[in-house]
Amino acid sequence: MPNERENNYQHQEAGEDPGLQVPLTEYTAEQQIAITCLMLADDGRCSGLVDQITALADEPRAMWTQRFGFGLDETKVSDLVLIDAGNLVKGAGMPNPANRFRRYSYRARPDIRCIIHRKEAAYGIGRNL
Repeated sequence: MPNERENNYQHQEAGEDPGLQVPLTEYTAEQQIAITCLMLADDGRCSGLVDQITALADEPRAMWTQRFGFGLDETKVSDLVLIDAGNLVKGAGMPNPANRFRRYSYRARPDIRCIIHRKEAAYGIGRNL
């Protein structure tokens, strides 16, 4: 269950009253990624070039990520792109070229659904955000 800070981010991104208790799973994958970006940015992670997030999409071989050059603190749902083998499927802008390496990780570890790459380390999440 989200804590109070996570809950406030969820509702800010969704444009709702932060007093409501809505589980994160009630949001689309894109909304969950944008909320996660805001939470990471609140922790002092603001470089779109160093700190990145990708999440597998429902489409085969496709993944969501933020547009190249956007920091985590400025990433909104509209700043996310859907890519498949490096090709833009949905969204506007260029995805970070380093995301091709995430594809190898997803292939090697099919249990991983989301990768958060931070300056200090990389994390894999084996379930939906």
